[in-house]
Amino acid sequence: MLTELLIFFSVATALTALLVLVPGFVRVRAFVSLPLAIISLAAAGYTAAALTNDWTTATILPVGTLGAIVLVRVAVLRRWSILATQLQTTFVLAGLAFIAYAVMQTIAFAFNPVWMFFSAVLLFFEVMALLLAASYAFEMLDVMGRRHQPPESAEVDPEEAAAEGAGYTPLVAIQVPAYNEPVEVVQVTLESLARIDYPNYIVQVVDNNTEDPNVWRPLEQLCQQLGPKFQFMHLEDWPGFKAGALNEATKRLPAEVEILAIVDADYVVEPGFLKATVPPFADPNIAFVQSPQNYRDWDDSKYLRGLYYSYR
Repeated sequence: MLTELLIFFSVATALTALLVLVPGFVRVRAFVSLPLAIISLAAAGYTAAALTNDWTTATILPVGTLGAIVLVRVAVLRRWSILATQLQTTFVLAGLAFIAYAVMQTIAFAFNPVWMFFSAVLLFFEVMALLLAASYAFEMLDVMGRRHQPPESAEVDPEEAAAEGAGYTPLVAIQVPAYNEPVEVVQVTLESLARIDYPNYIVQVVDNNTEDPNVWRPLEQLCQQLGPKFQFMHLEDWPGFKAGALNEATKRLPAEVEILAIVDADYVVEPGFLKATVPPFADPNIAFVQSPQNYRDWDDSKYLRGLYYSYR
């Protein structure tokens, strides 16, 4: 029985993934996606039956799985399309079938305690990998497979926020963490921060654990050249990596600072960065705003081109 389950859900997941990858298919309406779902489940059932010669089970599995998909869609994933729900459901069920199959195999071939121990360790990492893959699948499908946009209360319209937050100019501290960053890289970032069109902000450059003074001293001098808005801090032998350094830097900020902005050392921000992101904070229900990330010098590297288009 476990073999039939494993084959069926694996094939169903693969076929559904192929459908989802067809441009536009993931969000098609139910009168199109439901027949596609039924066909893919029937094909998975036929494959499982052909490989195991168990036609009864292979007939029941597609019907039961379709019922489970509809139940999950109605009870949990109401904003998702049918195909997105099917892919997440069959992926999770395939993972559960694999875990059950792996447990049975581990027990069946437990020749001695040492074998059993290492088999259990391997099984643990397999379960962790499946959980991680399931979470990644959920995150992607939650974006790709939504039939409707999130509620308006969960969105921020930049123009509307700017209108409502007109005249709201709290003191903002832009924190720039750096570790072993060449001054040539950070200079482009800091110069873009110096051009920000906003009346009330400071820039806090936080260098942590850079051992060579020839690396961090020029950065300190650059901050001095850029003017009083720019503050430099060097932390020696500091725990907690970037997060630890930023936590300490936050403690040393003026009490008047109301908003923190984090900008990585190799980023370049547009002059309207703060004018676009600060107004939403005038609403007491808004506590966190994130802008799209972008890359510079990406077009000469396949890897960076992939990251660029992924973030975009």
